[in-house]
Amino acid sequence: MILTKNSENKIKFLILLFIFLFSISISNVISRNYYSDNSSYGQETQYQKFFRVVKKLYVPEDNKNYNCEIENNLDERHKLRWPFQALWSKSFIKISEVYGEKKIIYDFYKIFLGLILFSGFLLIINIYKKEDFFKIIFPCSSIFLIFSLLISSSVISEINYTIIEYIFLCAALYFIKKNYFYPLLLLCCLAPLNRESGFIILLLYPLFYPKNIKNFIFLGIISSVIYFLANYQIIKCIFTPGFLITTNPNYESISDWSLFETSKILLNNFIFYFFIIFLFWKKNINQKKILIIFLIYSLSFILAAPLNHSIVKLLYIPLLMIYVAEFYKENKIKFNNI
Repeated sequence: MILTKNSENKIKFLILLFIFLFSISISNVISRNYYSDNSSYGQETQYQKFFRVVKKLYVPEDNKNYNCEIENNLDERHKLRWPFQALWSKSFIKISEVYGEKKIIYDFYKIFLGLILFSGFLLIINIYKKEDFFKIIFPCSSIFLIFSLLISSSVISEINYTIIEYIFLCAALYFIKKNYFYPLLLLCCLAPLNRESGFIILLLYPLFYPKNIKNFIFLGIISSVIYFLANYQIIKCIFTPGFLITTNPNYESISDWSLFETSKILLNNFIFYFFIIFLFWKKNINQKKILIIFLIYSLSFILAAPLNHSIVKLLYIPLLMIYVAEFYKENKIKFNNI
């Protein structure tokens, strides 16, 4: 039986509603894992830790007296991320000054994270034509559900940076596909201010528009100038050993874990993702481009993040969704025939 237009719309609505509710639920799990009780601060509720973390976020005033003194931890690089840290911090501090440090504000924060996750999913789905919806929605939804669950059950840290970079990446992929240059330019300027790996978004343009080198150069110059102007007070420290890539890390490394823990981390953070790439390889040109971006992100994660830093793998999800969608888009499977 072929589905009617009305039936198709109902199914689309139900699928998207389920993904929306899932996004809200998974954001609650991710937040709970990150803002869980910390024994060094006594019996502290999740929302109390949330407000404590928000208040400690790096603000631009701290840049004025920075003299490149390296402490061999990951905090140095946070000094280059002050615009969005200041936005997070000042927004919630202002809200708490008006309404108090109440749990409902923390609940709204979790809903906000869920809305960002869902918005990223919508952006990726809308890259494709409407007639391809039933070809790609089920595999893309499966990727989104499975790997979101996998990430939420692992070590969670730096949620705020990653969730913003995630929506920037999803939006950039959408703008690239639709050839919206100026919205992409805005993203390329904002993404590095959130986290240094935001510069990777720039590389999307020459991959998908290799003949338009002038636009790529323009994107690179404008985003670099804005990044320099925003960080001119501490830009001199970028080449100080340990500033961006810690030379003597004080976080757990592979030598601190058992063979079982190491295997689990490698499986959850890398092997599962590469298995999907191997499984759905179609030698599609768009797949090859996505694979290049995937490998660049993987290299940056290996060099600049702890091996068990699972939350950054959220950036893999939109890439895998497109990668798998390209596989099914070329197949002659018609999901609307039942």
